[in-house]
Amino acid sequence: MPSGSGKNSIMFDTKKNPIVYYPSSLNEFFRIYRRYPDASVAAGGTYIISSEKFKSSPSRIFIFLTQIDELSKIYKTERYIEFGACVSLSSILDLGTPVLPSLMVKCTRRIATMPVRNMATVGGNLSVKGKKMDLSYIFSLMDAKIEVKSISGNSFSSRWVPVNQLLFSPEESLSEKKQIITRIRLYETGWNVSHYHKIRLGSGSSLIFCGLAHIDKGGITDFRCLIGSPSGSNSFIRSRALEMSIIGRSLPLSEKDSHQYAHQFTKDLELEALEKETIASLTENFITEINNYYNEEVFK
Repeated sequence: MPSGSGKNSIMFDTKKNPIVYYPSSLNEFFRIYRRYPDASVAAGGTYIISSEKFKSSPSRIFIFLTQIDELSKIYKTERYIEFGACVSLSSILDLGTPVLPSLMVKCTRRIATMPVRNMATVGGNLSVKGKKMDLSYIFSLMDAKIEVKSISGNSFSSRWVPVNQLLFSPEESLSEKKQIITRIRLYETGWNVSHYHKIRLGSGSSLIFCGLAHIDKGGITDFRCLIGSPSGSNSFIRSRALEMSIIGRSLPLSEKDSHQYAHQFTKDLELEALEKETIASLTENFITEINNYYNEEVFK
């Protein structure tokens, strides 16, 4: 067994099979990573194992992080909730609401099957190179902060970055800079309405709609909505102009206003007509949910 490997490490020492490590601490992980800088790093491994990379990677060395205890914890304070990168998607559903943000729970329910959710992790959902997974859009809308650790000499350094910088900036590449995600932090902002919908498109891709609103004293004090994977792309659409035009409005919004806002969102999008109509309909559904919440509060 090679030096730097712990009791939970597994090695298949042949040219045919990969070498697989399971470090039990971050210190052990970085010792292994310094020795094998071209190794592929994974959390639950649901994506990498099913990909050609696992079968054809030139290095044939893989490091899995799921046995690092500190990466599998959830912390909640009055200001924020923090997830270790190796918290499984099943753990998210086990806790559910009101402990966790309802938008995150709604999204997680729609990801894959239970056996896959048992293995897949929060950090892994953010780390697939060149591909945005479902939770990426949720964390983007919620302005999550991500802790990234990287090798620095004989130790490792840490920094917190906005999730959008990590996901959508070409300068930020975890694999090229030998970095890993260790924690994800969501700040408590008092959202009382959340909306999530995932639609399978004819091309085999999916369209994701997610929305958040805060209602107080009969008005909308915050409003956000985002479309993920439009036309099967790896991007998202968010209209700040729409959001600012809705924030401050009194409730309930009329049917006419709802229709107007929904089509304001889509009018300048360069998408197929059917996709634009689907997005408009989802936006109207979200506004209807906001009205329903307001009406329930009024008549309590």
